[in-house]
Amino acid sequence: MGVVGGGLRFGFFVVVSVLVASAVISMISSQAVLRDAALVDHSEQVLNCMVEASAHFAEEESAARGYVLTGIPEFEQEYRSGKSKVYKSLRDIQTLTRDKSQQQEGARFLESLAVKRFEDLEDSIQRRKHNLPPLTQSDPRTKDMLETRVQILKALVSMQSDEQLTMGVLQKQSKQSVTWASTGFWSSSIIGCLALTGFFVYIGRYFESIRALRQSEMSRAAELEERVRERTFELSSANKDLEAFSYSVSHDLRAPLRAMHGYASILKRESGSRLNGDDIRMLDRIQLNCSKMSDLIESLLALFRVGKTDLMVEEVNLSSLAADIIQDVQADFPNVQYEIKVASNLKVYGDAQMLRVLLVNLIGNAMKFSSLVPHPLITISREVSSGDQVIAIQDNGAGFDPSQSGLLFEPFQRLHTENEFPGNGVGLAMCRKIVSRHRGSIWLESEMGKGTTVYFTLDLLREARESADIRSKALPL
Repeated sequence: MGVVGGGLRFGFFVVVSVLVASAVISMISSQAVLRDAALVDHSEQVLNCMVEASAHFAEEESAARGYVLTGIPEFEQEYRSGKSKVYKSLRDIQTLTRDKSQQQEGARFLESLAVKRFEDLEDSIQRRKHNLPPLTQSDPRTKDMLETRVQILKALVSMQSDEQLTMGVLQKQSKQSVTWASTGFWSSSIIGCLALTGFFVYIGRYFESIRALRQSEMSRAAELEERVRERTFELSSANKDLEAFSYSVSHDLRAPLRAMHGYASILKRESGSRLNGDDIRMLDRIQLNCSKMSDLIESLLALFRVGKTDLMVEEVNLSSLAADIIQDVQADFPNVQYEIKVASNLKVYGDAQMLRVLLVNLIGNAMKFSSLVPHPLITISREVSSGDQVIAIQDNGAGFDPSQSGLLFEPFQRLHTENEFPGNGVGLAMCRKIVSRHRGSIWLESEMGKGTTVYFTLDLLREARESADIRSKALPL
């Protein structure tokens, strides 16, 4: 999914880039077309001004000649008007050709010729007004006037030819720009359409892959759900078998044990006088082992009930609970003077009955394994580690090899002999199950001859606090 999503983003980036590039190319091409069209239009304006200048020169020449020949004032007026038009056309040419030095020079030269020509024409008009004889053909001034007129015509023709050549080049360039713009537009449009088509095809495949992945996940979820049902059925069957075993243990096995113990008691009581010392000892051992077996069965049933009983969660004061348990357990060690320190206000959340069983086993172990030292000391305290409350029960008793600590939480695993410290090896296994039911942890730290410390946490305390915080936040102020 990450690779496909990355490909989708890359494809989207490519499509956007192609579309942006197409738009940029189209914009640049359009600007080139508009620029060339503007240059062609500008050249046409210059050429029109030159044509107008030629026409105005011809008009004022004709009007001046008409006045010299006839003396009619209208011709003089027409001459004056034509003269101003000629100067206006020349100024327009100079304005339009500011960026062309050659055309500027031609316009200035043409203006100087026009000034000279108008002076000659003005002299002829004045001669007519004052009835002076006109200049003869042999007069040098007549020759200069003709030469000036010819220069004006040549200058106009030369400038028009240059401008027409320039306009032809610009028109050709404009056509090329239009061609390039059209080619670029259609090319970019085709490329953009292809990119969009490819992108949409890729999107279709992307969503098809998502659909296939979802179907695969649904199939896998259905498979896992089926496995869960199978495991649940197996677990339910196992629980039923355990319940049947528990019933068998509690009824079918206890009855023979009680019978054996009872028959041994009757035999010792009724026939005690006829039995020797070895016989009495054998009967005592039978009764003792029957009692041990009964205790072991009771412990197994208690271990089983810990996993089956529902939790009744409430606030429990471990300090008060430990004080009651210490009085009960200490009765099993009447000849030992213990120094026991219990921290005050050790409050947790959990099932009170299960926590009583937990403390009975842990405190009982602490008192049992420290009963042989000269000054037995047991401490029940609280620590805080990473925000969690840790309860510690420490003794200065026999201790054990710390490398063997993992075995002690398994049923029937013991590190001491029955002669050293009696027990059935089920207590710590029950403690681990109780702590596990409370979503906590339990572990041991020990050293041979220096005692043992049992640590456990109950995470239901933190969950209860979080629930209380949520409820307090929800209450209106």
